Amino acid sequence: MAEGGGAKAVVAALLANLGIAATKFVAYALTGSSAMLAEGVHSVADSGNQVLLLVGGRRAERDATPQHPFGFGRARYVYAFVVAIVLFSVGGLFALYEAWHKFSEPEPIESWRWVPVAVLLVALALEGASLRTAVREAGRVRGRRSWPQFVRTSKAPELPVVLLEDFGALIGLGFALVGVGLTLVTGDGRWDAAGTAMIGLLLVSIAAVLAVEMSSLLLGESASPEHVRAVERALPGSGVLSVIHLRTLHLGPEELLVAAKVAVAGNATGADVARAIDAAEERVRAAVPIARVIYLEPDLRGAERRDPGPPSLSPAVAPQDGGGVDDSREPEDISRERCWELLGLAPYGRLAVVVDSAPEVFPVNHLVADVGGRAAVLFRTAAGTKLFAGVGRDVAFEADGVDAGTDEAWSVVVTGVAELVEDPATVAEVTGRLVAWHGTDKPHVVAVGGASVSGRRFRLERAR
Repeated sequence: MAEGGGAKAVVAALLANLGIAATKFVAYALTGSSAMLAEGVHSVADSGNQVLLLVGGRRAERDATPQHPFGFGRARYVYAFVVAIVLFSVGGLFALYEAWHKFSEPEPIESWRWVPVAVLLVALALEGASLRTAVREAGRVRGRRSWPQFVRTSKAPELPVVLLEDFGALIGLGFALVGVGLTLVTGDGRWDAAGTAMIGLLLVSIAAVLAVEMSSLLLGESASPEHVRAVERALPGSGVLSVIHLRTLHLGPEELLVAAKVAVAGNATGADVARAIDAAEERVRAAVPIARVIYLEPDLRGAERRDPGPPSLSPAVAPQDGGGVDDSREPEDISRERCWELLGLAPYGRLAVVVDSAPEVFPVNHLVADVGGRAAVLFRTAAGTKLFAGVGRDVAFEADGVDAGTDEAWSVVVTGVAELVEDPATVAEVTGRLVAWHGTDKPHVVAVGGASVSGRRFRLERAR
């Protein structure tokens, strides 16, 4: 029960409710007020609920077993769902029954007339202190979410449960205070019954909200949007070209399962793929520490199945003595759309730029994305480098590859002006997906928009 000091808030609520319950039952014994009885039962139900939350937190800490290989993290959701049932039955339904009984046989408060008011005021102070503790602890993890959003999206059940119970308790005490006060003023016991009925309806409503939220967690919720984006940024890197699809599931509030199919190069060896998967898992755990269970399946995108490219020619098709480009077949032009597909599949390419009146060629890893409504090649660089000096100038980017299955090679060239990307979201995405070579810091992202994009395909002649 680590998230947001949940245990501290639960213990504070438990101590407050035990003291409040005792004073309410004393007031009921002295006055016979149905509102005091309903509030006393409400406090007992809340105390029992806090005990259930604490027990659930302890049971969730058990180690995984062969029968439960993913552990017991969801025990916290089970016990929180039981809390909703207790609040509905013991708290809400009992209060509604007591209200019906008092409506049928209304009785004024004739002895110890002002004791209920004093007890309710003390209870308001104690419940307010408990709610303040819960609000303070929840504020540490709420972020920018509104309070309703926090209750709906929190993966840890304890704080939403305590917040709703304490908030409901304060409203219920207000109903009881109004009902008891009007009964004292008018001598009509039906006001006491009306206050009791309002308490019952309030508790039933809160129980319904808790049941809906806890049932969603029990069925299995995905990671938060922030965590999903962090995983998507962390997966691509050395050996992992892109994410084909991603699924996440909370095994518990602080335990996340990540399952993804990732694209790898078609000519990567088994050892290369294994190293790439291990590195991707490390990046995910560093980005999202609660990602405890990670399953990654390597695969090829549709186009890569036909064009594995690039980095080197295999011995079976490499030009040797008597081998080379088959002159009997003319090179074929590649469509613009296919050119961008092939660029997206190539793990790296070469950027040509003129620096100090001399041509320079730089190998870069890159990705293809839409920038300003047009496709572009994006790569990382740092200020002060020769590569950065190409910003604002005409450059050329080339990538190539070989299809070992058909003995065909391809080459795609993009020419255009290198532009510095200013959009923070695009910069964050690119820097998250592209690993800087040599471990150097390359905070800037450059886009080559492709004023001209062309590609050609060649048949390679096998060596004889």
